[in-house]
Amino acid sequence: MEFTLTTRHFQPTETLRSRIEKHMEKLDRFNSLIQHVEVILDLDGNMRKAEIVLKTKKNIITAKATNHDPYTAFDQAYKKLKSQLVKLDDRIREHNGK
Repeated sequence: MEFTLTTRHFQPTETLRSRIEKHMEKLDRFNSLIQHVEVILDLDGNMRKAEIVLKTKKNIITAKATNHDPYTAFDQAYKKLKSQLVKLDDRIREHNGK
């Protein structure tokens, strides 16, 4: 699975970068669904915004979060994304009867 990391108005630390990579590896469980993931981190004033856009064959899933800490903002967005992805996976499994 490929993903793109985009940062706006700041340079991410190596720790933040590796944390994002680690979380993206956890999404391999849904590899059959995922085509591409884009992680966007933005500095807006003193707030950090995290947005994760996940593209599947038929859907686009977006999760956003804002916090003073970029790690927390990313973790919150990741948690929202994973929840949405689990729901999508369950719907597909129920529909296909597997």
